[in-house]
Amino acid sequence: MRSRWTPSLLLLLACSAVADVIEPLRPAPGQPALPAADPIVALELTPGSMVIEPFYVPQASFRLSAIGRSGERYTATGVRWSTSAPTIAPIDSVTGAFRPGLPGVSTITARSGALTATASVTVLPLCRPLIFASGPGSMRVGETAHWKAVVCTARANGDTTITWSSSDSTIVKIDSIGVGVARRPGVVAITAANATLGAVSVVTTVVPDSTR
Repeated sequence: MRSRWTPSLLLLLACSAVADVIEPLRPAPGQPALPAADPIVALELTPGSMVIEPFYVPQASFRLSAIGRSGERYTATGVRWSTSAPTIAPIDSVTGAFRPGLPGVSTITARSGALTATASVTVLPLCRPLIFASGPGSMRVGETAHWKAVVCTARANGDTTITWSSSDSTIVKIDSIGVGVARRPGVVAITAANATLGAVSVVTTVVPDSTR
């Protein structure tokens, strides 16, 4: 009895088996279908770099595009993601979503077949508040007090200078190092400002000196 498996049928079955194993590149939403004559020649991650602060960005990801020889962009499948520093930017190897960890710089790599694309992630130190100021909540007329401020040095770009000011110098007059004298009763805001990090104020109430 002759076999029914003709060469043409065997070829058809072999192609079907391959199609079940190899998932082709799919076009991104709104983009044209991938033509057979437009082989993928590169992968691209956008943006090329990212700076994130843990306080505001609990999770992030890059956009991956597969670029055909024609320059068209498509969505790649079978992508595996990795990070050069798991403690800085731990990443999901399947989805590519990562979360900020310790401060520092990590390289994110997307790999599809023999093609790779990389981008950098910089995780900033978690500083909250950026400036912390302290001083008396109340004073008596004639008293002297010292206001103090601490800045987040990791975010100050090397400039940790504090400039002091008073919202009303007739109530409290403050000097350049944060020493102030209560001059008359009232409510005043003493402000510590940094050119990079902004400003923060401490509210002080001045009351009459009952000993006089």
